[in-house]
Parts: sequence; structure tokens; C-alpha cells
Amino acid sequence: MAAAFTLPRVLDSTRAAAARHLHLFEHIPLAHHARWLAAGQAARCINHPAVPREMTEVAYNVALSAFPYGPEKYHICKRRTCPCGSGAAETVAHTFQDCTRSRLLWQRVLHAWRDVTGERKLSETSGLVVLFGYRASTWLDESERAEFAGLEEPFAVVHKVTLYVIATERDRDAAPTKYHVRRTPRQLYQRVQGLVQRAAQTRWLTAWDKRHTDAGKAIAAFRKRWEAPGIATIHGSRVQVVLFMAATARTRWRQAHPQRMWRTQQLAPPAAVPADTVSIFTDGSAVPRKLGQPKPIAGYGVVCVHGDDPDDRGGTGHAIFEMCGPIVPDRLVHKNTTNNLAELVAFTHGLRWALHTHHGSVLMRYDSTYAANIAAGLWKPKKHQAAAARAIKLWADVRRQRPNLWLKHVKGHSNHRWNNRADRLADAGRAGRHAYDTVVD
Repeated sequence: MAAAFTLPRVLDSTRAAAARHLHLFEHIPLAHHARWLAAGQAARCINHPAVPREMTEVAYNVALSAFPYGPEKYHICKRRTCPCGSGAAETVAHTFQDCTRSRLLWQRVLHAWRDVTGERKLSETSGLVVLFGYRASTWLDESERAEFAGLEEPFAVVHKVTLYVIATERDRDAAPTKYHVRRTPRQLYQRVQGLVQRAAQTRWLTAWDKRHTDAGKAIAAFRKRWEAPGIATIHGSRVQVVLFMAATARTRWRQAHPQRMWRTQQLAPPAAVPADTVSIFTDGSAVPRKLGQPKPIAGYGVVCVHGDDPDDRGGTGHAIFEMCGPIVPDRLVHKNTTNNLAELVAFTHGLRWALHTHHGSVLMRYDSTYAANIAAGLWKPKKHQAAAARAIKLWADVRRQRPNLWLKHVKGHSNHRWNNRADRLADAGRAGRHAYDTVVD
């Protein structure tokens, strides 16, 4: 089968001008077939079950340059330049990315996406993002992959809707009527909003109809993909996409609907925590592996504090317990001792202490968003699967034992008393120290 495979002409270097998308992948090395693996991953972004078929067809035509117009198809469309009037050749790249109106539309769409989701590396200048909807090319490490991979469905809808709007407007401009007026980027943006709203509503109603046959799994999946990141809100049988609202409008909406939470907000502590609350500060320590050297030992540190004020930036209360230890590479759980793994292991040890030792309220104070969101099930782990599974199980066990389990971020290296102590313990663990001690502080 591999011998019979042929590259699409848009990626085939022997097809000269027809290889219109080859340049998008040229920065990816050929070693270990990395370039073609990336091309395969980009191709997977074309189709998604949440996207209506007519929009998927447009995405397919964009990816394969299969429209009945373009520089080589004059005999079909009887035109060589874009209807925008710029005189540019009507290629897929120009029509859907470089044309002034398309570029301004993508600026609006991606600005809204960045503002709401925090995925700030998506740009209208990236052909992989605009033409294929391939976001993984912007992720630097497993932390970013874990944070943003779960947004695949809403981005697929937004991306394909935007391509569809550009395509239909191009056809409208190419065959103008007597009273034809070319629409502005703002008008196209409004149309994108309406079609995304319709697609999300259809998706929600489909999940709602399945609630009796799948035990609510489709509803839970929709809430996780659309509501948890703050892209949409749910009111009974109606979905409202808030992605495209202005920042001030989103702020007013959130103030008007305080019961709606996003991501870690649903696990935030109350304004006044109970008197029995113990704050658990965790930290991990690891050094990069040098080429040709064995995997280095990492370390974890945990400090359990009673009486800490979550809003105090310096650290209050007194320590009642601390622990640290090394993280030795192995073939089962700790295959690669990265800093993310060390943070995840530290968080796991904190949860284990809470499960077996403390029976009151628990506030996990973390400086690693990766570790906290993986353990709480807010992000999807792509690496360190075994360690992530342990953290997720312990989180579920602690939540089952008591309702009051919260998360609150503490900025690393901000001179916070207890974060600094957890950091020192993690370094000591990496140096080989074992500690599991009650503290009289």
C-alpha cells in the first residue's frame, strides 16, 4: 500500500507550479518523515463531524486547490485574476488568505479566538492555520499541546465556517448582479458569527437528543469543548456563542451570569475558605537531558500549610507537613524526567497526602498550570500518560472523599514564602534527599 501511495499534486515537488502548498511544509525537516507526518496531520484537520458537509467540501477544495477557478483553469472560469480587483492571480492562497478582505476577516476571527482561549500564536499570516486549520504547528511542547488540543471541535467549526463564507462571497463577486455591492470584512465577520452560532446550536441539540441513550456523555463532551473554555454558554436547550463578543460585552455577561464557570474557575476557592482548609504547595525540579548522557534525576517538593490566605501574595499561616524526593527515570512511569513530569509527580504526592492524611478542605496551590489542569481533567495529556493517569485517579479519589477540593495558581519565582519552600524541597529531592516529615513551624 505504501508503494502505491502518491502525494497530492499540491505537495508534489515534481508538479512545479501545481505544488501550491508545498512551501507551507518546507520548514519541517525530512528526517524520520517528519514533513509528511505533519502533512498527514494537517490533512486530518479537513474533516470533522461537527462541521456541516457543505463547509467540509469547501475545506477539502482549499486543501487540494480543487476549485474550478485559478491560473490554470481559465478554460473553465474564463478569468485569471481575483474578483477583488487587485489584479492578483486567483490562487487559493490569494483568495482565502492574502486578499485584503480575507486577511482582515481572519484578523478579526483569530483575534477573538486568541482573546478567549489564550492560544495566542495563531496568526493570519500562517498558511497552515488559515488554509488547513492546522494549529499543532504552533505548539512548542506537550504543555501547549495538552492545553489547546481539546479545542479541536470549536476551532474546526470556526475555521471551516470562515473558509465557507470567503468561498461563497468569492462566487458572489465573480458573478455580480446589476445592483451588486462588494461586502466588507465586517459584514463577512457578522456572517461567520451567525453560521458558527447555528453550527454550535445544531451540535448541542444533537447531544441533547442523545441524553437518554448515552447517559449524557455527548452533553458532557459538548460542555467540555465549548462551555468550559468560555467559547459558548448554555441556557437549557439554547447555546449562545460568546466567542465573537467584544471583551466588554463578555465581561458584562460573566458578571450577569456568575454561576457559569470556565476551566479552572469552576475549581476556584470561595472568597472565605473554611477554617479547616490546608493549602498544599507543590513544585517540581528537573534539568534538561544532555545529548549522549543518561536521563537525569528530577525531584519533587510539597509543603502543606494551615492558615494560608489565598489572596496574600507573600504567604501566611504555618507549615504542618513537608516532603520531597527524587524522581528516577524508569521504563514504566517516568520515562522522560522533564520539568512537566516533575511538576505532575509533585502534584500527585500532594493529592496522595490529602487523601490519606487530611480530611478537611484542601486548596492545591500550584505554579504549574500543566500539572494542575492535567490532574483535574481540564487538559488532555499527550505525554507522561502513566503519571497523568495516576494524578487523575487521585484527584477523583480526593473529590469523592470530600467536596471541598480547590485550585489556585501561585506565580512561580515571585518570592512567595511557601512556593519558595516547595521549590527548595524540589531541588533537594533532585539532589537525592528523601523527606516525609511533620513540621513544627
